[in-house]
Amino acid sequence: MPAPSLSIVFPAFNEERRLPGSLEVLNGYLDDHFPDAEVIVADDGSTDSTADTVRASASRYPRVRLLSLPHRGKGNAIRAGMLEATGEVRLFMDVDLAVPVAAIAEATTRAGSH
Repeated sequence: MPAPSLSIVFPAFNEERRLPGSLEVLNGYLDDHFPDAEVIVADDGSTDSTADTVRASASRYPRVRLLSLPHRGKGNAIRAGMLEATGEVRLFMDVDLAVPVAAIAEATTRAGSH
């Protein structure tokens, strides 16, 4: 199976409340623009139900997968997620979607993917 064109890493720590909406927005965008993309939620040792939330989302969105990590900080979660990613282009986004999903197209264009 060929590598996806794009990997998105979501570093997450105690994000059970924001993840469902953010994953819905992200997956809607990816369905329209990057249908082969993968999404890796790098759970940085959350103490809430973040992991269960990701598993539930993965049953709805097959491109989503959980990477469970010990709590070592956001930088470690990003690094681990990037190393786990298989996409030709790899990006990370915060779960709060401070950078709009529409920026993905520009980032991938600059990287030479889209």
